[in-house]
Amino acid sequence: HAESFPGWTYTADIVVVIQSLHLHDLTQEPRYVDLFRHWLAFSRERLLDSDSGMIRYHVSPAGQAAGTARGVLQAWNSMWLPLINEEFARDQYQRMNRLLLAHSAVGGFAAIREYPEGKSGPTDLVSGPLVFGLSPTATGFAMGGAAHWHDQATLAGLLRTAEAAGGTWSFGGQRAYLFAPLPGDAVILAARTMTH
Repeated sequence: HAESFPGWTYTADIVVVIQSLHLHDLTQEPRYVDLFRHWLAFSRERLLDSDSGMIRYHVSPAGQAAGTARGVLQAWNSMWLPLINEEFARDQYQRMNRLLLAHSAVGGFAAIREYPEGKSGPTDLVSGPLVFGLSPTATGFAMGGAAHWHDQATLAGLLRTAEAAGGTWSFGGQRAYLFAPLPGDAVILAARTMTH
């Protein structure tokens, strides 16, 4: 596991590196098969949170899992893990939906909690500020997993929330979220266009 920043290794960053190397092997002469297998085995054996079974947030300098499972990580992984290993991705997506997906009783809204119900923890630049424990960032990322797995009910609920919170507007034939930064629009576009 390579450091994301000096002294910090985020499992989300490693997932994208592995996914990139896996895509290389699908389009070129395979070079990273052993690394890919090792990462998958290591993740299943040593990176899963004992309570939730979801991937933990950090890897320590000694290569040990650190932190806890968090919504922003699970939602991010819901977009990229299917491109690495469908079985592992499906398991992680189902755990996210079971433990972190929140539905409103009225209006059909859905969002992703940063922590499982009854638990709390820190926020950071990645998760952004939480609204009643819900992560707007994770909610956007989770659209990718919902689109990939053809989970239309979840996707519709997440989109309703994004529409209500982000407030889309039209200008010159273009639509954008009024209250989301440009990277937020890009994430929503990537998530909504994920394919199986």
